[in-house]
Amino acid sequence: MASNINHFKPKSTTSNGSMSLDLSRKAELMQLMRQNQQLMQLLLRRQVMQQPMSWTMGIHSPQSSTTGNFWIFDSGCFNHMSPYPAGFITKQPSQHPTVRTADLTPKPVLFSGNFSNDTIQLPDVLHVPGLAIRLVSLTQLQEMGLLISFDFSSCVIQDPKTKQILGKGRRVGRVLEVVYLRLPLFSSYTNLTASVSKIPSLDLWHARLGHLSSARVQLLANSGLLGNITSNEVSCLSCKLGKHHALPFELNDYKSASAFDLIHSDVWGPAPHPSMGGCRYFVIFVDDHTRFTWIYLMKHRSELPQIYITFARMIQTQFSKPIKILRADNAMEYKESSLIAFLRSQGYRCWDPISQRLRISRNVTFWEHVPFYTMPNSHFETPTSIVPFFTDSSISLDLPSSTFTPNPEAHAPVASPAPSIPPPVPIASPTPEAPVHVPSPPPTQSSVPTSRSTSEPSVESADPGPSSSENVHRSDRALDKAQTWDSVPLPPGKRPIGSKWVFKIKTKSDGSIDRYKARLVAKGFNQEYGIDYEETFALVARITSVRSLLAIAATKRWPLFQMDVKNAFLNGDLSEEVYMNPPPGVSLPTGHVCRLRKALYGLKQSPRAWFEKFSTTVLSLGFSASNYDSGLFTRTTDAGTILLLLYVDDMIITGSDSTGITLLKQSLSASFEMKDLGKLHYFLGLEVLSDSRGTYLCQAKYTSDLLSRAGITDKKVVSTPLEPNLHLTPNAGPPLKDPTLYRQLVGSLVYLTVTRPDIAYAVHIVSQFMSAPCSDHYAAVLRILRYLKGTMFHGLYFSSTSSLILRGFSDADWDSDMTDRRSTTGFCFFLGDSLISLRNKKQSLTARSSTEAEYRALADTSRELIWLRWLLSDMGAPQLSPTLLWCDNTSAIQIAHNDVFHERTKHIEIDCHFVRQHVVRKTIQLQSISTDDQPADIFTKAHIPGRFRELVSKLNLGHSSPD
Repeated sequence: MASNINHFKPKSTTSNGSMSLDLSRKAELMQLMRQNQQLMQLLLRRQVMQQPMSWTMGIHSPQSSTTGNFWIFDSGCFNHMSPYPAGFITKQPSQHPTVRTADLTPKPVLFSGNFSNDTIQLPDVLHVPGLAIRLVSLTQLQEMGLLISFDFSSCVIQDPKTKQILGKGRRVGRVLEVVYLRLPLFSSYTNLTASVSKIPSLDLWHARLGHLSSARVQLLANSGLLGNITSNEVSCLSCKLGKHHALPFELNDYKSASAFDLIHSDVWGPAPHPSMGGCRYFVIFVDDHTRFTWIYLMKHRSELPQIYITFARMIQTQFSKPIKILRADNAMEYKESSLIAFLRSQGYRCWDPISQRLRISRNVTFWEHVPFYTMPNSHFETPTSIVPFFTDSSISLDLPSSTFTPNPEAHAPVASPAPSIPPPVPIASPTPEAPVHVPSPPPTQSSVPTSRSTSEPSVESADPGPSSSENVHRSDRALDKAQTWDSVPLPPGKRPIGSKWVFKIKTKSDGSIDRYKARLVAKGFNQEYGIDYEETFALVARITSVRSLLAIAATKRWPLFQMDVKNAFLNGDLSEEVYMNPPPGVSLPTGHVCRLRKALYGLKQSPRAWFEKFSTTVLSLGFSASNYDSGLFTRTTDAGTILLLLYVDDMIITGSDSTGITLLKQSLSASFEMKDLGKLHYFLGLEVLSDSRGTYLCQAKYTSDLLSRAGITDKKVVSTPLEPNLHLTPNAGPPLKDPTLYRQLVGSLVYLTVTRPDIAYAVHIVSQFMSAPCSDHYAAVLRILRYLKGTMFHGLYFSSTSSLILRGFSDADWDSDMTDRRSTTGFCFFLGDSLISLRNKKQSLTARSSTEAEYRALADTSRELIWLRWLLSDMGAPQLSPTLLWCDNTSAIQIAHNDVFHERTKHIEIDCHFVRQHVVRKTIQLQSISTDDQPADIFTKAHIPGRFRELVSKLNLGHSSPD
């Protein structure tokens, strides 16, 4: 190997370089050299076998470029040597014309000079073409006064004064390869020191000036105040070391996979001075995934358990996700019994049939295809000894074998690390602290409770809800009370339909549990038209009617009440013959079925039958149905006015006759099983907040649930729901593999526009691609959601000081759709300052001019205006003067006033006649408005943030802070 080629410097030489030795001494030396050569060749062969392939090839091919990049530290070499001319920056005649290798073979020296490249900078290097590899002489480095230290894997070259590292080497096999080596280009380090003492460098001035910053020293040098200098760089090891920062802990790359998988918590205090509320402590909760932080003030450390329980329930309600791990510092306040009990309760009580023990676990697998017990008969009865089975751990856990027989097939584990001990099978709901109750299983194996029934979270109430059997029994009593069916033999040629129990937990607007419901639902999809049903259409109140009613009630300061009809569809009378198999849990004689007398949930004609029953009852109480919204019933007497708005089984009651409202509630309770919900707070997912200043309408909880469903848990928000100048097309990006989530989100956004008109146009755009959404469409939906995240508590505000004068705004965006070139219509109506109606839709035909597009929009707006005038008249807010309708297109206004048709208007003649007739009748009064002042402009196009905020302010939206 090249490192085994020993170079030596003779102690005395003649002019021709021969050695002055006697013959005997020379013979002895030659014999020693031959032995050394044999030994070196042996070591060379062993060394070659241990080297990588590229290194071995470099030995056999000295001229390869790969080998030329390597330098080897050699202790037997008297001078630095290189076989290649590349890298020499200076060349001069060498004092040594030849050198000899270990076998005394002479090698010529062409020249010497300084060598420099990216990693190596050496002075006084000999160019010896006959060598196999580049060599760095360790003895030459010692003569320069440098420190050389070795360890088992490397060597280090240092400045003896500053201890600065000038070079390093690493062990490769049994040789030391130079990693880098940067030495001053002088013959020795001592000479360098002498030279520096005469011409100072920036490093010396840097040290003289008290380690002044390199920028300041450079400034002094450039100004000539330091005189001549030898270097323009400052490289001070002491300054670099002085600026190092020691890290107290090692970096941890672990991060939880999703939000609320890990929550960090700690308590701080006591503070030397209490807050204004008397708090001296605070507890902090940090989500490991998002780093979002919550801080709660405390007066005492003992408040921590209740604060964490409230915090955990808030997370469950707002984000529909449980906290999986709570990490704290094991302080005493985290060991409180109430907190430990709550943490332990956040799981499922599972019966282990092998060990005959009750286990609590959060990681369970639901086997829904096989029931845990086999049922001995068709009529299921819940044994009284099993009712508290999973709610009271103190009760004996021995199963009554005479009642139930465990199903051995249900005990086969899905995956178990210990096959000899199968995992426990969950067969019950969570503990009372998280009451989710499993419905009583019907007699068939196909009706095992679903995973939604057993795993749906409900942590807002600490009280256990009614058991599923109680829910079923309550529903049975309601069915018997309503005389829903008769037990009759199945007539020939008739086919009965099936039914099933559906269990649901209804929540309030704050997410807390309202009630538990068990409902018998008929399988109406098996019905046939003309045999067991005919008409199915049922009327419900329009959302515009809801907004109008709330606006009028706010202005007139009428109280708002809400009532709910229990089992509303059971009150509807059926005129068709409908037969149903006995529902689960009901026994009938053999061959008998249920002949339905009353409507059931799930039947196609149930909504219509219920509405007919309710309208007949209300009309008999002196009310009259509105001709413009069939869900609106009004009664006007000398005592005042009463308005009733019905949406399926939910109703709003308001008016000026408080006594009549009380009597109405009593009459409805006598006719139906009603639930008086008191003042209106939550209606159809709309949160209603009323006070003396007005009524605020929002959908904050609905928005929060929508964000959780979309998986948006970070804090990123945007200022507008749609990017300006964005033109989506049907083929915008690759199609989504599963468009289900897209369709669900867009459908929810459509309903969110009830109280959020600022997203109406953006939702109008993304809803056009429901059939085949693409990635760009989904990105647009996510932008809408991020806008909603920053404006979650925005909504409609109906001021009590507003007038009851109707005014409208009409606008159109001509040729806006890049696909079919159809225009977009947008309009809105205000009752005083309250926004009660809005719409944006694509026009059915392509307009040939902007005037035509504006006039078609004007016609649609006029139709809505006429209907609103009639509706408001029924609600007690008649419009006695022409309604102002603002339009920003003067040509469309002129056409409405001109009774002479031209060629450019004959193709929209019907719209012209319709608008002109109402202008002549003074129902409508058209007014021109500038585009800058047009609030309907927000419904026809996307805008930049400044313009968008200006238009939103014109809609008079309200904002409420979260409780």
